Amino acid sequence: MYRTPIGIVSMNNPFNAVLSFAVFLALAAAAPTISGAQAAAAKQQQAVLVTGAGTGIGRKITERLAADGYFVYAGARKDEELKALDTIKNVRLCASM
Repeated sequence: MYRTPIGIVSMNNPFNAVLSFAVFLALAAAAPTISGAQAAAAKQQQAVLVTGAGTGIGRKITERLAADGYFVYAGARKDEELKALDTIKNVRLCASM
């Protein structure tokens, strides 16, 4: 378990994995529907929260969204992961452990 700005989260809870996967699918499904002009305007105003951003799919989602111009709030468990995330442009850390 770890503390986040919104409370305590248990990584052993299968619901967290399902929720993270659902968010990933929603982002993947929405990405092709935005045209070039709309995307430029929309990205300037959009922020995204990615949990588990230190490794795996969460890391790739964080890198991709940040590269595409989204402002990404990222959370990770380990200090090394947080330091690495802090070097990516458009990424801000949610909380340190």
